[in-house]
Amino acid sequence: MALGRRSTPKKKVTDVKKSNENKTSGQQDPDALPFKFVQLQTPPDDTYADGIIGIAAGRDVVKLEFYRSVGFDAEDNKEIRILSHRLVLPRSSLPELMRMLQGYSQAVQQAAQKMADQSKAGAKN
Repeated sequence: MALGRRSTPKKKVTDVKKSNENKTSGQQDPDALPFKFVQLQTPPDDTYADGIIGIAAGRDVVKLEFYRSVGFDAEDNKEIRILSHRLVLPRSSLPELMRMLQGYSQAVQQAAQKMADQSKAGAKN
């Protein structure tokens, strides 16, 4: 093995997509380049955060800053938060992120409305 080389996980091509379909909304994104999604054999690591504390923008990147709640200060009556993670994205990915978040939000609202409608219909019977 040569110095400076890292072995990369083998790719498992079980879920390949050649489209611009938004997974959340099912809509095509006409501005996005065609892509091919390749699933790795091992899933990516999940990282937990309690919330988002800020957004910082640079020339070409946007940084989303996440926090973890680590306790409560009874004297000040305030939650204690620490900056736990920073996700750095190219600025060009913001429209894609916004579309995904909006699609997810709409799906949640539609599901809640459907449950409310079913609940009302059940109460009338």
